[in-house]
Amino acid sequence: MIKHLVIWTLKTPEDKAARLSSLKPRAEALVGQIPGLRHLEVIEGLPLEPTSGDIALYAEFDDLAALAAYQKHPLHAALGAEEVKPFVASRQALDWQA
Repeated sequence: MIKHLVIWTLKTPEDKAARLSSLKPRAEALVGQIPGLRHLEVIEGLPLEPTSGDIALYAEFDDLAALAAYQKHPLHAALGAEEVKPFVASRQALDWQA
């Protein structure tokens, strides 16, 4: 299994609630629509430190091929273009095998 974590810092952190209410249901609905995607959740970050991220996405995939297919999938691409890229100032990702 491959685990995938993405952490976003928003351009306007005050918009976090609006971003979450739009992004979370749409992203989590990808499970069952993209082969090999086992689990996905969108998480609100706690502002405990100035460098803390605003929103995270955690996902689990069958294998590296499933992660690669997810990255290229049209539903994932549309989600990124509409719900993420216009609002994000920075992005960090980490993938690992479990």
